[in-house]
Amino acid sequence: MLISENMQKIIRVLVNSDIIMSVRDISKLSKSSLGITSKIIKQLIETGYVSKVKNKLKVHNKENLTRAWGYAVSINELPKISFISAEKPKYVMEKINNVSEKNGLKYAFTLLSATEIINPYLYPDCVDLYVNKNDLKVWEKLLADQRVYPAEKGNVTLYLVDDNYFFNAKKIDKFSVISFPQLFVDVFSKGGRYIEGAEKIMEVIRNV
Repeated sequence: MLISENMQKIIRVLVNSDIIMSVRDISKLSKSSLGITSKIIKQLIETGYVSKVKNKLKVHNKENLTRAWGYAVSINELPKISFISAEKPKYVMEKINNVSEKNGLKYAFTLLSATEIINPYLYPDCVDLYVNKNDLKVWEKLLADQRVYPAEKGNVTLYLVDDNYFFNAKKIDKFSVISFPQLFVDVFSKGGRYIEGAEKIMEVIRNV
């Protein structure tokens, strides 16, 4: 990871917001301290991604900033836990959504699980999603009730993250999907056959 979690939180807010905001606004939305936010915004101004006019901030090119973010991080670096299910991905996704709704648990699909919902490119042979790291034990129990069990190498992966990763997550066809810029970053970071899929997500972002 070439940039800090704090910088990711700030960038995540900037590329997902259409309004011009102050440093204090970004601090609140990213749940970062005002001091850290100010320091990171200064770095983004110095590198030309952001400008400041009358105490308001403007991102010059969200696509460029999103791409820079994609080059600097990888979903493979996040803590995760694998599960295995005998069912097809679409049925597992239904189960996950039902478990979430019945128990008030936050989740968001990413990688091919999300692109299948937004802009199908490659049919997913596994299920990938973000969950709050503090909810892991609850997920383990509830997924076991659905015959989805922990495994060293499985076809269901839970990425364990803080709440800030869910910023601007979408509800699409009843499923929760990570924000489009975050999805681009995740898919892009996988490389190989995923790169074309990342570009399809960028097309969606341009048209939103």
